[in-house]
Amino acid sequence: MPALIEAQQDLDTPKAADITEMRSFANPVDALRLIGYCMLIYLGQPSISWKDVRAVMADMKFIRNL
Repeated sequence: MPALIEAQQDLDTPKAADITEMRSFANPVDALRLIGYCMLIYLGQPSISWKDVRAVMADMKFIRNL
């Protein structure tokens, strides 16, 4: 069970490399785009577009703000 717990904890914490990979997508799949839009709404961003998602993810404080 320790391996399962460790895997669950890894999923709970986004890593910088994961964020960089997501930002690299010019045209992400619909599910990722929707998650990005939801994140912008959660963070109170006034504009909702993939360009805005990428800009927010570029902020060094992004992971901490989540």
